[in-house]
Amino acid sequence: MQRFERTFKMWDFYITHSQLLLRSHRTVTHPKNIDIIFGDVDYVELPTTLFGLDLVAAGPEDYRNAEQVMDGPVAAERVFAIETRGRRYLVVAGGMVIQENELMMRESSLEKGPP
Repeated sequence: MQRFERTFKMWDFYITHSQLLLRSHRTVTHPKNIDIIFGDVDYVELPTTLFGLDLVAAGPEDYRNAEQVMDGPVAAERVFAIETRGRRYLVVAGGMVIQENELMMRESSLEKGPP
């Protein structure tokens, strides 16, 4: 489990590369952004703003819910669970990375390929 006591926003989604970026933007008290990047995204169930979040291990009920919304089998390693304000949300994706950076407000850390 990994806990973040910062506000995150759904910052960017690049549909053709199936990438999702959740960002906690840098502030005076937090000099770096925290980016949570999901790749090969098939399903997203999240509010656009998350006031603090916990990345938690997905459990059997999460797997069942993922298979229900995806209408078929989903590999367990593709199910990511996020808790915020007492609610649990799912992302079905091929992977996730967390990084800190100092990108400006309009800069994205998603790899969008050649222009």
